[in-house]
Amino acid sequence: MSNSQIDDYTQGLLDRIISLSKTVDNLGIAYQIVRNKIEAMAKLADKTTSDAVKESICAEELARLSFISSQLAEEGASLLGDAHLTQLAHDATQAAKDVYEGTKTSTAINAARQTSCGEIPKK
Repeated sequence: MSNSQIDDYTQGLLDRIISLSKTVDNLGIAYQIVRNKIEAMAKLADKTTSDAVKESICAEELARLSFISSQLAEEGASLLGDAHLTQLAHDATQAAKDVYEGTKTSTAINAARQTSCGEIPKK
């Protein structure tokens, strides 16, 4: 055997090392592709959550305005001195207050769902 030749066993080992090296490279590429897809999905989820928060804020503001207007209606009814009308206005105010409190809770829940802007912590 000359110096430039290697035996079959050694050649087999070298071929195996090269094959494993290529497999590791391919796994690294596949990992990056999967990571990019997960980050894209997380960003989409964040946008959806952000949209839900904006809608919750709008609903909360509408409920707040409804609550204020029902309070004004209740005050107006009490000025008229009609007990039945005052009671109805009071019930409406209480219902509007309950809706307003519910929308505030909804806004807080939606805001808490927001993640880290779709980014996965890097190692």
